[in-house]
Amino acid sequence: MIYLATVHYKDHRWIDIQVERIHRHLQDDCKIFGYCVDIEQSYCKGFDEVYTVDLGHHSKHLNLMADDICSVADDDDRIVFIDGDAFPIRDNITNWIMDRVDKRCLVAVRRLESVRGPFVPHPCFCATTVGFWKQIRGDWRPYKWIDKDLRYMCDTGSLVAMKLEADRIRWQPLTRSNLVHLNTVAFGVYEGVVYHHGCGFRRDADTPLPAISAARAMRKDRKTREFYNISDKIYDIIIRYDDFHKLFSEGKYIDEVIAIAR
Repeated sequence: MIYLATVHYKDHRWIDIQVERIHRHLQDDCKIFGYCVDIEQSYCKGFDEVYTVDLGHHSKHLNLMADDICSVADDDDRIVFIDGDAFPIRDNITNWIMDRVDKRCLVAVRRLESVRGPFVPHPCFCATTVGFWKQIRGDWRPYKWIDKDLRYMCDTGSLVAMKLEADRIRWQPLTRSNLVHLNTVAFGVYEGVVYHHGCGFRRDADTPLPAISAARAMRKDRKTREFYNISDKIYDIIIRYDDFHKLFSEGKYIDEVIAIAR
């Protein structure tokens, strides 16, 4: 059995996309635990278990679902953490997950493109066994520390990274494999296995910013609008085309994205 844990925050648009892609690409029994914060329950029917109470931080939602999964699953069952705006794109990913987790205890995206935690396993996609997650007392809370190579860690996943390093456990990273980069951090394909939109639940207005000049604010506002125009267009392409990920591997559909960005 494969158990998946995902969080959707104040936006239902990704639920059907994610659930459909999970069932399409997993050739095995699975159960999806979905955390739906400020989302109408009628949109959450694709999940086997639904959570709604806002605990205030993404990591707390993941930890609660992981605890519940560990309480009902067998140790050799797989547990997959996946962001709400991420989903598999590889056919028969079940065999891939089984094989990789058998070789390395934990397989996860490593976001080298991120300045906050480029060397930590990231929960936008992370697969392991239930038994191993219990063994290391897995915990997604951010934790500030410096690793043995003097690299600063602070992102979600840094505590998991610290536990793995302390036990000298090697994990398998999945890194960004885009050939076409429409943004340096968002819209990422990771080794042809999973797509992570990266901004599916964020709008700049929700993020408090320090005081800046009016001119800088206008430039930032323009760039923000351009960014979300591209984001929305990519979402539209995802809805319309099953092979949308070829946008990032060979530039397919790029003309549609450029047209909306102008």
